[in-house]
Amino acid sequence: MRGALREQLGQYRPRGRRPHLQVILDMTSLEKRGKFKALESRVSVFKGKRGVHLVVLYLMVGPWRIPWSSRFYRGKDTTSPALLGLRLVRQLPR
Repeated sequence: MRGALREQLGQYRPRGRRPHLQVILDMTSLEKRGKFKALESRVSVFKGKRGVHLVVLYLMVGPWRIPWSSRFYRGKDTTSPALLGLRLVRQLPR
């Protein structure tokens, strides 16, 4: 799927100036209440919200905003959201 996206982005040629590639990091929290056995290892508390917390890396070129990769934030005593975001940026292809 990523190969197809790279190919489409490579073929995108709008009129005028060459489009800029923007890399956007977003922390998304999906609040959960109750018991979720399948998500038990993923549910944590972050800034007072109990749920699943994701760090998502988007690529934005022209009119497209493409979710490229994501990582779960697992809570206290694990890798911070900032470090997870840096790891996602480092994994981008040149």
